[in-house]
Amino acid sequence: LRGDDGGVLYYGSMEACAPEQLGDGRVGAYTDVYALGALTFRLLTGRPVFTAESPEALLEQHLYAQPVQLRSVRAGLPVALDGVIQTALAKDPTRRFAQPGAFADAYQQVVAPNSMMRVSFSATPGSETARPRANLSDPSRAPSRPRGSGALRAPTITALDARPDGSTASRPLAIDAQWIDDEMLAARKRRKRSKRAVWQVAVAVALVIIVAANALFLSGAFSHNKTAIGAATGDIEFLDSSSSTSGATDAVQIVLRNVSAPAAGHAYYAWIINQAAEQTAPLGRLTPTKQTYTLRYVSPAVGAGAGANLLTLGDKIEVTLEQGTVALPVGKVILSATFPPQAFVHIQHLLVSFPTTPGKIGLLVGVLDQTQEVEAQATLLQNAASAANAAAVQCGAQSILDIIEGAQGPHYRPLSAACQALNITLTGDGFGLLDVTQADQSTNAGTGYLDGASDHASLAATAPDATPDIKLHAGHVEIAVANIKRWLLTADQDALKLAAAPTNSVAVADLVAVSDHAYHGVSVNGDQTIDPVNGQAGAVTAYEHGQFMATLTLTAAATK
Repeated sequence: LRGDDGGVLYYGSMEACAPEQLGDGRVGAYTDVYALGALTFRLLTGRPVFTAESPEALLEQHLYAQPVQLRSVRAGLPVALDGVIQTALAKDPTRRFAQPGAFADAYQQVVAPNSMMRVSFSATPGSETARPRANLSDPSRAPSRPRGSGALRAPTITALDARPDGSTASRPLAIDAQWIDDEMLAARKRRKRSKRAVWQVAVAVALVIIVAANALFLSGAFSHNKTAIGAATGDIEFLDSSSSTSGATDAVQIVLRNVSAPAAGHAYYAWIINQAAEQTAPLGRLTPTKQTYTLRYVSPAVGAGAGANLLTLGDKIEVTLEQGTVALPVGKVILSATFPPQAFVHIQHLLVSFPTTPGKIGLLVGVLDQTQEVEAQATLLQNAASAANAAAVQCGAQSILDIIEGAQGPHYRPLSAACQALNITLTGDGFGLLDVTQADQSTNAGTGYLDGASDHASLAATAPDATPDIKLHAGHVEIAVANIKRWLLTADQDALKLAAAPTNSVAVADLVAVSDHAYHGVSVNGDQTIDPVNGQAGAVTAYEHGQFMATLTLTAAATK
């Protein structure tokens, strides 16, 4: 709305404002999808997608922050709902559902796929509901801030405050007004008539989603007081056990929902099946937890090391109903899930093994391990600088160069005997994190763990059988890898400076900071969480989202 002074007036909480509404983007049906995604998030979790202490901070959240995962707010929600909500709330409109009806269909497919009470929406492409062209170059697809002072006229942005007598008063908001352009408001006026129809559809879809969400709670799917009603389903998540080193993927967590309590003497069991080899590995018995059945299995450790990587044991998981204790599945198959074979090959390259790496470790495992070594050496170098030990600083700098660049790097040098006498011995595994010889560092062309991880995340996402979870989290891996590359290129330059001038305190501080970012990531919006977005995600986040790519959804299976 336009105020008397020409400024933009905001009404309401702005809880569901899409990024394109806050900038100069074109609005359409996909804008309504964002609003419905925010509404559904609140219905399922009881809290808004974003909260902030000021309107300015809330605008920042909608423009740049990544929504948290549903299950981090409320346990027991289907894992697959995260992919649906994250798609609806994508910063880039081209990454969202094109129409509200498509969002409603995807939501229903997760919460009640076999329901006969609802007819799917059919989307009719048109000029108003078609997705806009992507115009965002940032890897996170978040809107970029306009730069320069002369590109746009800066309108005055004000908020309306209610007075006790019922009237209102406007006040200015301290925010970069270039984000909102007069042209956007003019465009809205031109589309006012067609938008009325879009909002009518949006309201209808909102009612559908409200009914569906309420049905979930009333049916007991997320209640602790009733037996759940609906189609049996479940989720499978692979992770590292607390007792293993990072990069093991030696644990799995399974949650079943909407399954009936088995008869006396019967129980649900889970199994990993290698269909080609016709081998079956038991995962154990699921136990009732409130209104779900759960199992957390950890592969037995081999000696002092971790257990077997569970992604190597098979390509299918089944849940069966068994009588008594059994060593092999003989009962009825209740639920099953199969890895999509074409995408799964690349997930294994990320998390299990890759033919050309040292020890054939997975590419993301190498990223995690080697960035941790860089961060550890940066800490030792900082201690040496504090002690004014120039020799140790130079050795630490060379160690970091060797880890980052690998044995083929232009600055690789074996550590001298003097360095080893100072207990500085780490040189990495020789494969290298990145190729610093690239002419264009903005591309993914090159060698090393980072380029390999980015390539295979992309290959998994573009495989014909890639699931929405694979596509979503592969994109997060690619964003994190791009962040790590930028930070490590800076670390490489800092290490070169310190090798030549070990008393350069500025280079020491910078090296320590970017090395920590490369491994842990960094929270830049004050919420103390590391989001899988540009400028935040590091190696830990990249590895976690690599494991999220392996998430499976259990669905009803035929009997044996």
